[in-house]
Amino acid sequence: YFFQDRETRPYTSDDAERRQFFMDSLPQKESLQEHLLNQLNLAELSESDRQIGELIIGSINDDGYVTGSLDELAASAGTDIHHLEDILAMIQDFHPTGIAARHLKECLLIQLERTGIDNELAEGIVRDYLDKLGTKKYSDIARALKVSPEEVMQAAKLISTLDPNPGRIYSAD
Repeated sequence: YFFQDRETRPYTSDDAERRQFFMDSLPQKESLQEHLLNQLNLAELSESDRQIGELIIGSINDDGYVTGSLDELAASAGTDIHHLEDILAMIQDFHPTGIAARHLKECLLIQLERTGIDNELAEGIVRDYLDKLGTKKYSDIARALKVSPEEVMQAAKLISTLDPNPGRIYSAD
């Protein structure tokens, strides 16, 4: 009803320009790397440590994991592996929790530690029985850790709340 009174007119280049201006003015979602670099810039680091941090952040994939070996990153940065690991540990304290892990086990352990969830059973399962957890062999885990299957299921429920791909909240899709 409302649109019946409106005059129909062809789509013009002015309309296209207005639409493009509107689309360009919409805030762009921050990328994972931008988010991490902003946090890095807030850290009080020397210029060389900041460059190492940028190199590490540049090696983080869209899922939030460090790709490549730390030895190669250290060689590229011209630093020793221990110093690079110190910078990596600092980045692993950044948001989102679990970022800059080298593998799933480390990602989940970081999340358990950083969120302050004190659950030794969950940590033990992630550290030593992640493969059995993935196949839901709760009784095998319970037997190995000398706890009840119910306790393992409770820990598994907690572990299932963790994010295996913390970087994805910043992905374009």
